[in-house]
Amino acid sequence: MKVLIPGLFLLLATVCMGQYHPDRHNTSYNKGWIACETKDSPNAIRGDSYWIMYDFGQIYSLAKTNIWNSNISSNTNVGIKDMAIDYSTDGVNWIEYGTARIPEANASNFYTGMEGPDLDGIEAQYILITALSNHGGDCVGISEIRFNTNGVVSDVVDIDELEGGIKVYPNPMDQTGNIELSDIPHGKYSYQVTDLSGRVLMRENYTISRNKQTIQLDVGNLVNGIYNFTISGSGKLKSKTFEILNTK
Repeated sequence: MKVLIPGLFLLLATVCMGQYHPDRHNTSYNKGWIACETKDSPNAIRGDSYWIMYDFGQIYSLAKTNIWNSNISSNTNVGIKDMAIDYSTDGVNWIEYGTARIPEANASNFYTGMEGPDLDGIEAQYILITALSNHGGDCVGISEIRFNTNGVVSDVVDIDELEGGIKVYPNPMDQTGNIELSDIPHGKYSYQVTDLSGRVLMRENYTISRNKQTIQLDVGNLVNGIYNFTISGSGKLKSKTFEILNTK
């Protein structure tokens, strides 16, 4: 499958735009992306799937999205119903953002789409959209996804190239636990906790301003098992595995 960027707009959040009529999508077959066979995904955990990858050319802090589903006359059922969203700074290491459900389009020339997920300032050059289901058609398609941004990221540090470490204690954790970050240069990061299936359970932006900092995790609502803590910068990831063994 080709990597396509149909109808892609990157809009700085500080730019104001206005028009008399809302944005609309007509019913033309060639106004959007459509796939009728699966292909190996850039993200290995997605396997053989229907996917489309957006490459913004540099790392942006991403904000709100707007989505127009496939609006082909008499064939709107090819439109994506459920989709997974993954993001990456290098196109190799992927982080799951979550899933979204997209209503079927109405095959009208006045179709105005919907407000999509707010990406909460995640930092990415690549967004991977994987269709998990559609509205019943034989193929899968979407007309447009518009990404609004907070601007280009220029001050995030590559963690894999740094000295320093991650210490987890206690391990196993019971109700709460600590992630100690030491000797990592100051900068902006994000971290997340995932289970072994890759499902994201916690996600936060984080700034390091001291030589040693500790993140306290509240894990009382998580089931017992093995989890991964991942902290990420510009294109690089560093992870630590830990166990939860809640006794209450």
